[in-house]
Amino acid sequence: MVSRAHQSTPLIFVGVAILSFAACFGISALITSEDEGESASLNTESTPTEDAVEKPDFVDLQSTLDEWVSSTSGTKGVVIYDLDSERVAAEYRPDADFNTASLYKLFPVYLGYIKVENGELDSSAKAASGYTVGKCLDLAIRESNSTCAESLIQLLGPRQVQKAAEAWGAKNTNVKGLQSTPEDIVKVLQKYYQHSELSDETYTKILDSMLEQPPINNGLCDGPCDWRQGLPNGFSNQSKVYNKVGWEHGDGNYWNLYHDAAIVETPSNLENTPHHYAIVVMTSKINPTKIAALGEKIEKKVLDSAHN
Repeated sequence: MVSRAHQSTPLIFVGVAILSFAACFGISALITSEDEGESASLNTESTPTEDAVEKPDFVDLQSTLDEWVSSTSGTKGVVIYDLDSERVAAEYRPDADFNTASLYKLFPVYLGYIKVENGELDSSAKAASGYTVGKCLDLAIRESNSTCAESLIQLLGPRQVQKAAEAWGAKNTNVKGLQSTPEDIVKVLQKYYQHSELSDETYTKILDSMLEQPPINNGLCDGPCDWRQGLPNGFSNQSKVYNKVGWEHGDGNYWNLYHDAAIVETPSNLENTPHHYAIVVMTSKINPTKIAALGEKIEKKVLDSAHN
C-alpha cells in the first residue's frame, strides 16, 4: 500500500509548477499591458484630434472702437463679435435700448426660412399683395420691404416670432414693439451665421439678399434708398459685408436713427480662411458716413493683425 503522503507529493510539485507559470504569465501580461497603455497614451498625446480646426487669430478691437466712440458725437451702441472665436472683440453700451427701425425684420425672416425648410410654410403661398412667401423672405432683407415683413409676422404669428427671438437669446427685444439692443441683434446674427436649422442652399439665398442690395426708388428716401452707405461703404473689396439696415430720416446731416447689422468676412492670418464677425451699430443723430468710418477702422486693424 502506498502511503497518503507519497500519493500527495507529485500533486504538490504539479501545483507549484502551475502557480509559478501563472505568476510568470501574469507579470509578463502586466508588463505588456503597461507597455501598451503607455504606448497608447503617447500616441494620443502626439496625434491631434481629427476635429481640431485651426481658427483665425483673435483680434482685440476694443481700442479701435474706443477711438471711434470718442471722436463721434451722437447716441450709439456697438457690439463687434468674433464668430470664429465665439467671443466679443469690442463693445460700447451693448445693452442700450433702441428703436429697431427695420432691424426687426431679421427676426421674422429667419423664423420664416425655418418654417419653409421644415414644411410648415409654403414658399409659393401668397404673403403680400403680388408677393409669395419666398419672395417676401428675400425682399424683406434685400429691399427692406415692410409690407412683406408685416405679412410674414401675421403668417407666422406675432407671439411665435417673439418667442423665437427670446429662444435665440434676444431677451431684451420686443419685435412688434420695435425695441432691441445691440447685443440682442448680435444674437440673431449668430443664428444666421450658424444656420443649424437651415440647409446651406437656403443660407446662400440669405447671404445673397444681404449682399446684393442695389439702390431703389421706393418713395421712402430722397432719391434711391442706399442700403450700403453705412458699414459696407467702409470696407474695401478685400472683405464681404452681408448687412441689414434700419433707419429713420432726420434733418440735415443727421438721421434720427441709423442702424447697421452685418456679418462680415475679412482676410485673416490663415491663407484662404476668412475671419468672420457679427457687427451691430445702433445710433441716433449720426450720419452713416461715420458708421462707414468705423468699418474702415475695423478692417484696417484686422488686416494689420493678419499681416503681422
